[in-house]
Amino acid sequence: MLRMKGSPGMRSNVWPTVAFTLIMSASVATACGAQPATTSSPLKAFLQNYAENDRATRYSVAPVSLVGKMTMELVYMTGSWCGSGGCTALLLEQERSSFELIEKFTIVKLPISVLPTVTHGWHDIAVHVGGGGVSYHAVVLRYNGSQYPSNPTLAPAITEALAARGKELHLSGLGEPLYP
Repeated sequence: MLRMKGSPGMRSNVWPTVAFTLIMSASVATACGAQPATTSSPLKAFLQNYAENDRATRYSVAPVSLVGKMTMELVYMTGSWCGSGGCTALLLEQERSSFELIEKFTIVKLPISVLPTVTHGWHDIAVHVGGGGVSYHAVVLRYNGSQYPSNPTLAPAITEALAARGKELHLSGLGEPLYP
């Protein structure tokens, strides 16, 4: 599994490895007569590599601006990426022709909203949690200066009214298949 983490201005040097892996995967696929992953979007190619050939994966994507005018992608992954408490969400930033994983959120339920409040220069995020013995409720994910909390069940609860003040991201629990 690709494990990439960083924040704007503090990039890791893993993107060349990711780009090389994607190019080599496409080359091998072409040599074997298969359709290369890079014929689809760079985001889809990144997610296919990240999902490690998990054919049950479905995904939904929404652009999001959390810091300044920088636009990132929030990806909601379903299928085997879900449990009774929710699914996985990835915060990605485009890095040349691939993407860098900024944050991975586990056990998240929709809806997800970007709140007008800001912590350490990044917008707060409202997500929902519930299941596995936890009642359904909204929580706030606040940036701590280097990352957001990856496990929303440990984040502070907020009212639904506060969660509704945010800009809801257009994400679908059904999503589209990652693989044909």
